[in-house]
Amino acid sequence: MEITFKNKKLKMLCESEKILKKKHGKQNAEYIQVGLALLDSAPNLSEVYWVSRFGLHQLKGGRKGQFALKLLDGKRLVFKPKSDPVPQNDDGGIDEEKITEVTILEIVNYHRK
Repeated sequence: MEITFKNKKLKMLCESEKILKKKHGKQNAEYIQVGLALLDSAPNLSEVYWVSRFGLHQLKGGRKGQFALKLLDGKRLVFKPKSDPVPQNDDGGIDEEKITEVTILEIVNYHRK
């Protein structure tokens, strides 16, 4: 899949192992790098579900239309399909097979308040 980033700062963070380690720790930096490589190598989003360690899932509520990969310590790599409108199945759900481009939005623990 093609990957873009919400902004230059996030792109620089995700593309620099040194900055990732400093901000998120060594293990999470590795998870982030592998997660990005997984997204990059997959032909479409439906191919990412088989890697269970990342627990790819659709988000709900105010984050509807976004997806997340699980990292460590409750953190998530949050992204959304780049296409607008988002491709849908006949039942109204998101058609992951047609998602071939994503935008990385943030690395966050959205469960903390």
